[in-house]
Amino acid sequence: MYHSRTRSVPSYLFLLAPAFAFGLSACSSSEGTRTFEQQAEEGGALFGEHCAECHGDSGQGTDDAPRLVGEGALPEVPPDDRMFRTGNFNTAADVYAFANQYMPADDPDEVSDSQMVDILAFALSANGIELDEELTTSNAGDVVIHE
Repeated sequence: MYHSRTRSVPSYLFLLAPAFAFGLSACSSSEGTRTFEQQAEEGGALFGEHCAECHGDSGQGTDDAPRLVGEGALPEVPPDDRMFRTGNFNTAADVYAFANQYMPADDPDEVSDSQMVDILAFALSANGIELDEELTTSNAGDVVIHE
C-alpha cells in the first residue's frame, strides 16, 4: 500500500518569510549601495551596449555623434550644428535631462532612467569628475560640470 508523507513546515519559518523577502528586495536594488566608482564601471558597460555605436567605443565621438569623453566633451553651450540640444550643460542634471529625452537617438525608451544615470556616471568619471556618493537624479543638480 502506498502512503503519502508530507512534512509540515515549522511555524517559525512563516514568521521569517517577510524578513527574507525584504532582504532579497534590498539586495536586488543597487541604489545607495554602490560607490560612484562602481556605478561608473556599470555605466561604462551600459555605454558600450547602448551608446558606443554612435559616440565611439570610448566616447571619443564619431561623424554621427559628438564626443562625450575628453577635450571638448559635453560643452557648456550647445554647438550651432546641434539639432536637438538647445540648453546649456551646467550640471549633471542638465546632461541627464537631455540624454534621458533624446538618447539613444534610435530609441530613447530603450534605456531606463537608472541606466541613464549610470551611463552619465561613466561619462563624468571618464572626464575626471569623481563623486563621494552614487550619482542620482536627486543629487545630479549639485554636480557642477561648468560654472
